[in-house]
Amino acid sequence: MTIREPALSVVVVACDSVGTVRRLIEHLHAQTARRDIEVVLVGPSTAALAGADELLNGFSFLQTLVYDGKFTRGRATELGVRRARGNLIALTEDHSYPDPDWAERMLAVAGNGWAAVGASVTNANPDTAWSRVNHDLAYGRWNASVPSGEIDDIPGFNSVFTRSSLLALGPTLEPLLDRITALHQAVRERGGRFAFHPGATLAHWNPSTRLPSIRTWFSIGRCFGDHRATHGHWSLARRTTYALAVPLVVAMRVRSHWRAMRLAGKTERETAGYYAVLALLISAIGFGESFGYVAGEGSAIDFLNDFEFRRDRYLVPSDRQAFLAQDRPGPRLVDMIGPDPR
Repeated sequence: MTIREPALSVVVVACDSVGTVRRLIEHLHAQTARRDIEVVLVGPSTAALAGADELLNGFSFLQTLVYDGKFTRGRATELGVRRARGNLIALTEDHSYPDPDWAERMLAVAGNGWAAVGASVTNANPDTAWSRVNHDLAYGRWNASVPSGEIDDIPGFNSVFTRSSLLALGPTLEPLLDRITALHQAVRERGGRFAFHPGATLAHWNPSTRLPSIRTWFSIGRCFGDHRATHGHWSLARRTTYALAVPLVVAMRVRSHWRAMRLAGKTERETAGYYAVLALLISAIGFGESFGYVAGEGSAIDFLNDFEFRRDRYLVPSDRQAFLAQDRPGPRLVDMIGPDPR
């Protein structure tokens, strides 16, 4: 008798309890390809995974894993990747929710010569300029107007990789999963090619608070600068030269962003507040990158690890109310959609 294997393993990381990923798992319950999905749920302790059995009821394939050690998103995700049974692996966030046909559409493309496939990402909370800028900087270049086919890069998380392309990274996989841009670079350096599927869509909740947004992009820039210099084996003199070229670094970041937005078809005019926030956050990236060249990443990666969990902490009151309203008691999504039609 042949044992059926999942077509797609979805790695879900819960930071402190399964309640933080309940909504994501309910969106996975609603997938038209639910029977082909394995959910690999990773948490920091047995207590954190209490209630997982009920939450995961209805999936054909599932695993619950405890990471025994200092818990970070990268370490927990690596455990999930290495234990996943599917040949295709989706990396997720607890604040990004796929449309019902997301998995089905991704499975139709993923693995056909591609190391990874990315989906289009919409902004779930677009009411503030801070949210819109955060979304455009992180995901703006991947929207439904971008043609399908080969692309030079894909969204960091919320994408589907072949298991082999991730495992080929060996012992570097865990630190790279904490530095997702570097992960993509490593996959490309090994000959991996990326594809984009505009018809597969996720809704992403973006930070809308001010100081955390500034610190986030400074930290991202700092990690990028450190990785670029370390990966390239730069001398101290070269690190220092790039660190002193802050205006040029910021200018290059602005140019890169506008080019990406044009290619993504974003041509509509925005508010003055939007452009002010955009200038501020791109400057934060540039200053962070320059700082990272000489000071290294420091504690930036620890902040980014924490930032990726519990998105409600980084939303303005109106966004937080809307975000948490989805967690109010009521019928679960899986109860509302009924049993799997297959």
